Amino acid sequence: MYFPDAPWRRTFSSLQSFILLLISHHFQIVHTERFKVIGPGQPVVAVLGENVVLPCHLDPVLSAERMQVRWFQTRFDLIVHLYENGKDRNKEQIPEYRDRTELIRKDISCGSVSLRIYNIQLDDTGSYTCFFQSDTYYEEATLELKVANTFFHQVSRWVSSLSIILPLIFLCSLLVVWVIYHVRNERQEKDSLRRELEWRRCCSYAVNVVLDPETVHPDLILSEDRKSVRHGDTRQNLPDNFQRFDTWLCVLGCENFTSGRHYWEVEVGDMTDWDLGVCNNSVSRKGWITQTPERGYWTLRLRYGNEYKACTSSRTLLPLSVKPQAVGIFLDYEAGKVSFYNPDNRSHLFTFTHPFTDKLLPYFDPYLHREGANAGALRIRPVPDWE
Repeated sequence: MYFPDAPWRRTFSSLQSFILLLISHHFQIVHTERFKVIGPGQPVVAVLGENVVLPCHLDPVLSAERMQVRWFQTRFDLIVHLYENGKDRNKEQIPEYRDRTELIRKDISCGSVSLRIYNIQLDDTGSYTCFFQSDTYYEEATLELKVANTFFHQVSRWVSSLSIILPLIFLCSLLVVWVIYHVRNERQEKDSLRRELEWRRCCSYAVNVVLDPETVHPDLILSEDRKSVRHGDTRQNLPDNFQRFDTWLCVLGCENFTSGRHYWEVEVGDMTDWDLGVCNNSVSRKGWITQTPERGYWTLRLRYGNEYKACTSSRTLLPLSVKPQAVGIFLDYEAGKVSFYNPDNRSHLFTFTHPFTDKLLPYFDPYLHREGANAGALRIRPVPDWE
């Protein structure tokens, strides 16, 4: 049977609509008030005696002004700080935190309620829970607080900084070493080139030096080509002319120089003693002589196999790192210079500076040979032609 206008039918329909509306409104409220509590993902580190902020906020953004916000430790009743009904409620606060906590409320309308703890103590180390409760929902987040002694915290930060700084220092050191090596290598190359050019310039003034038999000491032996001299075993019977040295074991070259530039080389090999250089034509040939520039001698000397000296008035010691197998002698008459070189590695040994007025002659002294030592000869060798 059908009753289209029955009153009970209309009443039932209205009641059904009202119930559906209440259910829909209830689910909307529940949905809008669901939230998460977000804390830091890593432990918060505090320094002993300083202040620390424990951050905490809601997600999504909701106002927490009318919520209960409770910070507690391991148990719900161990209250570190309590905020409720818009006010701090710290009557039941743990005594250790009395007057040491502050809820930072400047962003509470956005759901941020970080907790500041003053004058951090070692006992503050541990877990802290940030608890939010609205009229219909509650949620919480737990974070960890670590308290470091000031010294150890500084050391930790220092060690952490070192982990960044040390690699940078290492890289900078590598860069500095590379720059120093590059600069030194470039400098050595330039120095080597300079020495090579200087030596080749000397070679361009090469002269053919031969030994003068009229000046040779009777105990010395000249080669047939008059290019070498050594100490002999027996004294030769030679005429005692005014040019001959009668005491000092030496011999002069035939060439005399009054101007220009001149260069020659002498092989010394493994000899342990010798004197080489130039002297004035007017030097005394009789008796003992003193080799100094003041006496008309500009010579370089080797004694005992390793003691090199320039025969200045006070004898200048030459700390040579390489034992020369030959000595190059360069005379620049107008410049007043006599220079000595190691022609094998192009290194400069010594330079005399003195104004010349007399004729200059090449000077050779092979010194004595004793019990087989220093038995070699001084030999004038050809100079390379770099033209």
